[in-house]
Amino acid sequence: MQRNIQLSVRRRFFYTAGVAAVALATALSACLLVPGSALAAACGDDVEGQRVACACGDVLVSSATLRGDDPVVADAPCSHNGLTIRAPRGAQTVTLDLGGNSLLGSGLGTGVNVVSGGVGGALVRGGPGSEIVGFTYGLRASGRSGLAGVEDLGLRANRRDGLVARGDGVDLVNVSSSSNGRHGLDLGGNNGVLRGVSSTGNLKSGARLAGTGNSVQADLADNGELSRLRASGNDLSGVENDDSNGEVAR
Repeated sequence: MQRNIQLSVRRRFFYTAGVAAVALATALSACLLVPGSALAAACGDDVEGQRVACACGDVLVSSATLRGDDPVVADAPCSHNGLTIRAPRGAQTVTLDLGGNSLLGSGLGTGVNVVSGGVGGALVRGGPGSEIVGFTYGLRASGRSGLAGVEDLGLRANRRDGLVARGDGVDLVNVSSSSNGRHGLDLGGNNGVLRGVSSTGNLKSGARLAGTGNSVQADLADNGELSRLRASGNDLSGVENDDSNGEVAR
């Protein structure tokens, strides 16, 4: 009799614990999608038909142009991550336009982390004077549908790399990366374009490029070590380098 009671109590305990675990997982999942959550909330210019201003740590689920009074800008610096881009399933692309504003960090996290940019990849635009400053990584993206391009943006004084991107067809136009703690630009992919790019004053490489079919026009000056650009299968005719780097590795 006593054994049956013990078994009943034990089963009830495990059932209750299981229900609690499911409830906790559901709540945490909802925090990633529900505006106003104490954790990460969904933001963007079209979140179920409404504009939801982004705050530090939020998940961008639709295209958005930041405003100066959005919390991610106005309440800077961010204590950890800036924004994560996660396109809804089936979306063509998500565009983050900083609108000339800057994202400022406290030495931790990632300024813009592209988890999924949509079928065509995410586009990140800056604007005059727009920068991502003071995170561990300025901008990170990976995967085939991660990042399509970055335009008119500065990446400065991040603790590790200014920009890390994995994936094909990434276009960087009028991008500068300077005074970062490791590499200015760390790119792995094919058939990309770097045009009007400057990567200077970084502690290690100005740029690391692995892949083929890439076209590079960049100024790589005054970095801590040789920039690693693989010439085979890439057009590096537009690369400018000075004696402070030694020779560009080709």
